Amino acid sequence: MTKISRKPFKSIEYNFELLELIHTDICDFKDILTRVGNHYFTTFIGTCFKYSYVFLMKHKSEAFENFFFFLKKLKMKLAKRLKVSK
Repeated sequence: MTKISRKPFKSIEYNFELLELIHTDICDFKDILTRVGNHYFTTFIGTCFKYSYVFLMKHKSEAFENFFFFLKKLKMKLAKRLKVSK
């Protein structure tokens, strides 16, 4: 009787096409270094294809290069281009 119950959240369906929404983030390892001396990593997660790519970096300035490498990889695997909205 004392347990508070609430209704479940409504499920949301995403109707995105392939490469329409990609989440990215740059994170750091705080004071821990990898064996090669990397301080940061970049993640790319696609909403539709549910794959995540992780790139290790020594400097944050390498994130732009990793993004273009990620795009080239997607073009080769999926034969599609990234959608850009303004």
